[in-house]
Amino acid sequence: MGRIENVLCCRCNARLGCSLCCERVADVICLECHNWGHKRGVRKHGNIVPNIKIPRVRTDEGWQTYHVLTEPVSRFVAAIDEGES
Repeated sequence: MGRIENVLCCRCNARLGCSLCCERVADVICLECHNWGHKRGVRKHGNIVPNIKIPRVRTDEGWQTYHVLTEPVSRFVAAIDEGES
């Protein structure tokens, strides 16, 4: 009987499942990185953006963090600066 191949995350090498369960690797999300588990997923969908529900996302450049207190304030200040110009 043949061995079923494991599908691993391209960033952290966490097991995403077997090749039978993960038929479309472009649509599998790694629960460790909170991002697409395969390079095809990043090419197809783009990186997942950190937000209130998923505040930390690991990308190819490293961990990206959503700051609940600073992000809305930064957008508010940027809107005010644009209005004064």
